[in-house]
Amino acid sequence: FQMCASGGTRALLPLAPVHLRARALPNGDISISWIRRSRIDGDSWLGEDIPLGEASEQYRVDIAGEGGAVVRSVSSAAAQWVYEAAQRAADFPGAAGPIHFTVRQISAQAGPGNPASIAVTV
Repeated sequence: FQMCASGGTRALLPLAPVHLRARALPNGDISISWIRRSRIDGDSWLGEDIPLGEASEQYRVDIAGEGGAVVRSVSSAAAQWVYEAAQRAADFPGAAGPIHFTVRQISAQAGPGNPASIAVTV
């Protein structure tokens, strides 16, 4: 009896980041931060940081308005990003409702991973 199976790329997708936080800065910017997760040695209690598990650390941050349409996508090489007040004014001229941030870790093999999202009212 021989068993043969082939998996898709879903098993290779990076896990969704956790502890996604947003905080308003005094100058009007919004600082977004998160903690990455890993499929490789991610359950170790040794060390201060989760192992990367990818060829490089890369994230995509999507910014959307109330209707869900993405108005800006940016890349970040660290587990943080700052949405500048000038960018926000360009993306949402006039009064805006909640701003939705979605963060995905990028895999060189499988592309954007599972999302983590947060809504911020400013």
